[in-house]
Amino acid sequence: MGSPRRANRSLAPRRLQPDRVTVVSQAMFCNDVLERFDHRDRSMALIRKPVDNLGDKIIQTLEQ
Repeated sequence: MGSPRRANRSLAPRRLQPDRVTVVSQAMFCNDVLERFDHRDRSMALIRKPVDNLGDKIIQTLEQ
């Protein structure tokens, strides 16, 4: 039987390393998310427009 310290360590959540994401893939992801909103609520289509600083807008939204 292992030590309790070792057993507890195995149950601890592992830190996930985020993958590197390009700005293009972030924009495509956001576009896909907004398309799904469009199907549920057409008023969401108003926010679907090109944004030069899309990454900054996403970060600002998440921080609020």
